[in-house]
Amino acid sequence: MRVVGLGLLAALAVAGQTPPENRGSEAAMERGRAALAEYRYRDAADAFQKVIAISPDLAAAHAQLARCWLGLAPINPLLLPDTDAFLPKAEAEARKAVDLSPADPDALSALATVEHKLANSTRDPAERSARIAEVTSLWNRILAADPRSAQAHNELASVALERLAPAILMARAKSGMTVQDKGPMRDPVLRSSLRKIYGPAIDEAVLHAQKALEIDPAYVPAMRTMALALVTRANVSDSEVGYAADFKAFEDWTHKASDATPKPAAAPAPLPNNAGVIGAMISQTRVPPGTTQMIFAPAPVAERNLLSRVEPLYPDAARKAGVQGTVHFRAVIGTDGHVRTLDLVDGPAALVKAAEDAVRKWVYRPFVADGITKDCATEIAVPFKLEVTALPSK
Repeated sequence: MRVVGLGLLAALAVAGQTPPENRGSEAAMERGRAALAEYRYRDAADAFQKVIAISPDLAAAHAQLARCWLGLAPINPLLLPDTDAFLPKAEAEARKAVDLSPADPDALSALATVEHKLANSTRDPAERSARIAEVTSLWNRILAADPRSAQAHNELASVALERLAPAILMARAKSGMTVQDKGPMRDPVLRSSLRKIYGPAIDEAVLHAQKALEIDPAYVPAMRTMALALVTRANVSDSEVGYAADFKAFEDWTHKASDATPKPAAAPAPLPNNAGVIGAMISQTRVPPGTTQMIFAPAPVAERNLLSRVEPLYPDAARKAGVQGTVHFRAVIGTDGHVRTLDLVDGPAALVKAAEDAVRKWVYRPFVADGITKDCATEIAVPFKLEVTALPSK
């Protein structure tokens, strides 16, 4: 009986047990995912490197390691050099993931986010254009593999708008308009020319954002992209009526995005895959003098560290005029938890000063990554909403 029992145990061990190396790989993969979700990039990188040492052909591990290196790269390599070459490491791992699994959406999205960051990290127009073209191609490949990817539709819309934004802004300036000025571009000839050149790209961006929202009506990034696409189209509108319709829709989507933004969750949110778009946003963030290391936290993540929030005082003039809306800032939170820089993104002019006065009094719990307290770049939204009874009568 003892011999039979030992033989049976041996057979069960061969047939049913996971090899030790596979168990180690799975455990390391889970550790890596957990660390990445908490923005502990170095811990995550160590875990994924262990996975790759055991299973070098696992595309998922290479894709996740690429995201780790991307997270460790400087927020704005044009201002802070990538001395540790994190971006080239990220690109190498992402390309390896795609080589191993050419149709895998996760691998393709990792490479797209890395390439987008690299595109926004160069001053060479030709290199930037080539990388943006590859980003577009990668997101289209993701759509081919997964036509129901709301993220892919949203990224394609964002990239299209990002490519034409400089030309629109320069044209507005050429027309003698400031950022705060409303209405279509004042020079009708220039407006018509821009509409002819960029109209199809803007309409395509609107279409992609619309498809993303059809797939996921609660997808906040697509709401914001839709708002941006509509205000861009408004700028080159052929008529005051067209401008008014698109601008009203822009305001509506902006309010929807603000209202739909989820409240802070009890657990840290996973690292978003749209690091390329985030990279484009934070490349415009003003970096304070003396800053050497910085992390990026999406707004819901940063809100969990908010210790003291001062509510803004609603300006009487704005209240009486029925002005409401949301003021958006890009901010850098210092290692002491106080707001170091605050840059206006958009919002009703009558509400900006009140929002700024309040936000500059906010205090955050210091942000820690890899055991080190770091400055943190984030987005801040300050909503102003009138009670129905406070709206002016018509």
